[in-house]
Amino acid sequence: MKKLITLIISVSAVFTATTAFAATAVTGPSGWAKEAVTSAISEGLVPTRLQSKYQSPITRDEFAELLVQTILAKTNKDDGSDVSWTIDSFLERVTVDVNFEDTDSDYIKVAFAIGAINGVSDTMFSPNSQITRQEAATMLINTVHYSSGTIYAQEGLKKIYSDYSKIAKWAQPAVENSYYLNLMEGANGSFDYKGKFTREQAITTMKRIFDEANYSILTLKGVATIRPYFTNTHFSVGKDYVNVDYADDKYWETYGDDMYVYVEERWNEFNNSNVYGEMPSLDAGMTSYLFSSLQTDMPEVIKAAVDNKSISVDFGYMTYTTLTKEHVIEMKLKPVSGYMTILAGYTYGYPKKEVTPKVIK
Repeated sequence: MKKLITLIISVSAVFTATTAFAATAVTGPSGWAKEAVTSAISEGLVPTRLQSKYQSPITRDEFAELLVQTILAKTNKDDGSDVSWTIDSFLERVTVDVNFEDTDSDYIKVAFAIGAINGVSDTMFSPNSQITRQEAATMLINTVHYSSGTIYAQEGLKKIYSDYSKIAKWAQPAVENSYYLNLMEGANGSFDYKGKFTREQAITTMKRIFDEANYSILTLKGVATIRPYFTNTHFSVGKDYVNVDYADDKYWETYGDDMYVYVEERWNEFNNSNVYGEMPSLDAGMTSYLFSSLQTDMPEVIKAAVDNKSISVDFGYMTYTTLTKEHVIEMKLKPVSGYMTILAGYTYGYPKKEVTPKVIK
């Protein structure tokens, strides 16, 4: 009888302890993140598979999917167009020249094309590796720098983050910008650059991008804007290039395309004194229209388009060539540190340089 009583007491004790543990285990986001996470889910930013285990470190694959879902949702909200981006519609318009051996996910291709991510090598992405906070900051600013602006405040950040000098040189521009753009912050006077980025931290950051980042138009590799309603424009993107294919003239004649209307309107703006006459072709107009998205007005480019001649321009961070045999535009990126932006001046690099385009003779 004593043995039976002892057994009952033991089982009861185990049951009580298990129940108490279950009651105190964290099943949702931490208190500081709960509001942002809940809102991000309601906005459609968070993939279903990431709506749990919020304190777990996020992997490179998970972060890429979260970032792409957020960026598409944001541009669809802010662009004001009746046409929305999806991963499928994006990949119909953009050929992505990347062949990772360890992943073939479509959202990885989109993340690569918009400049957010690269592989750990030319052939490997390492999707299951966890990302550090300095890597996360880099992926964020890689994506939004074109229209969000860039900050040069190294000395100020040294006073804010005690570990700033230990942050990798390649990550310092991104850490600066992620702080001053209110996308990522440290804690207790440190950025914790090698700390693992958790799911709830990543989701909270995406909510900030969705609400605050100045990013309404998708940008390929941070240099070429792409709009959902220009269905007759096709791009190809690689590690260090963005190319624009020649448009199908018969397409817009048969089906109509907003692109032609926008291109012709921009041509007429350039040509307000009728110096160049009517737009000679859709291809000529495209070179001028897409060139203008780089906040640059160079008569030489317009004149070359009128004469149906190729021209190359050096922007410092890339070269821009029009009307080649294969493409209406070819953009070749240079391996410079820092970021380009068209906000509050046209600058690039780290330290900052003013963009002064020059025709390559």
